[in-house]
Amino acid sequence: FAMSMEAGEYAQALELSELLESIDPDHHRENALALRLQALIALDREEDVFSTLVALIDVLPNQAELPQYIAQTLGRTANPGRWLALMERIAIHFEDKPWVQLAAGWLAYRAGEADGAQTALDRALALKPGWEEVALLKFSHLMENQDDEAVANFAIGFLDRYPDRLRLRLAYGRLLAEWNDNLAALTQFEKLLEFDPQNI
Repeated sequence: FAMSMEAGEYAQALELSELLESIDPDHHRENALALRLQALIALDREEDVFSTLVALIDVLPNQAELPQYIAQTLGRTANPGRWLALMERIAIHFEDKPWVQLAAGWLAYRAGEADGAQTALDRALALKPGWEEVALLKFSHLMENQDDEAVANFAIGFLDRYPDRLRLRLAYGRLLAEWNDNLAALTQFEKLLEFDPQNI
């Protein structure tokens, strides 16, 4: 399969992925679908990519693996933005799955669509309130946009609701120190120590 993909023989690679699944569908379905997805993306067959990605998400034993699949497939293409509309369809199809929303947000960031990414991350946080990994991702991208007010509003709001999210509190405290807002930074570090006295 890898040799076929490297040689640009995408149709042959697709056949090999289907052969793998036919040999032992119970044990190889996830791997076969992942390979099939790569070949279909290379062939630019959007509807088949959609149906294969839906099937792959359905069989993933751990939804946390989904962003990695997106990074290794759609995210590695020459034009990740080409697949944004498809990923949005996936996000709608799995509207109750927070990992799908995170994957959609990641791809949007990869494609340079900051607004779409923020919207997807907000959906993920709504489905899984207090999700610190997503909050950190949103925080870091707001920082990249250099919108200090938006960064502060998000961090304050999130930490008010989830005061024990220590990694975000530490990141926000460090940012305040960078802004030379030393009193506010000290307040965050003091709260950090309240929740984690070992963090000195």
